[in-house]
Amino acid sequence: MPNTPASAALENPWRSSQTLPGHRPVLRDLLADFEKSLILAALTAAGGNQKRAAQALGVLPTTFQEKLKRLGLPRPRIQARGLPPQTEKHDQ
Repeated sequence: MPNTPASAALENPWRSSQTLPGHRPVLRDLLADFEKSLILAALTAAGGNQKRAAQALGVLPTTFQEKLKRLGLPRPRIQARGLPPQTEKHDQ
């Protein structure tokens, strides 16, 4: 099988995006990847609305914003109805 990211994922589905080749993922890396995917799915479902996404995940909006920052995810900014949300990247 060719050495591609997809083939690597098939060989080891637990490989985290944060792990180095040849190293096993650490639980915190797997949890961070899972948390990112949940947050992004909640944001998508809420149309970029952070408050609704936080409510859907059962966390306070301030906690949600802290998670966005800690995980290095962009914070969506909604301008006006009908316009696509902008994103604000956190400095790390």
